Amino acid sequence: MHSKLGYAAPYALHATFQYSGTRGKIERFREAGVWVDEPAYYDPPGGLLRYAPQLPDALTRPPWVGVTDTARHLALVATQMAAVRDAWALAQALGRTLLMPR
Repeated sequence: MHSKLGYAAPYALHATFQYSGTRGKIERFREAGVWVDEPAYYDPPGGLLRYAPQLPDALTRPPWVGVTDTARHLALVATQMAAVRDAWALAQALGRTLLMPR
């Protein structure tokens, strides 16, 4: 019947256990691109602020391969956390919702 009406073949999805319950399952479906939200979800009051990290090559491109550098890793994490903190503060000051990168 679905093909006669011009619809795609039906399918079913099942979200596995989530500590967040239904909200967590919906978020998993959103991330997979299979959950359709109302337009208001994508247009929150105050608007959106997109965060695009600018990370130094010295921390993201190691000069050698196969060597673990804990200090470089911790510096990268500290840089990322500071950038997220700053983006969050700016979004709060502007009354916007912060969009995190993938």
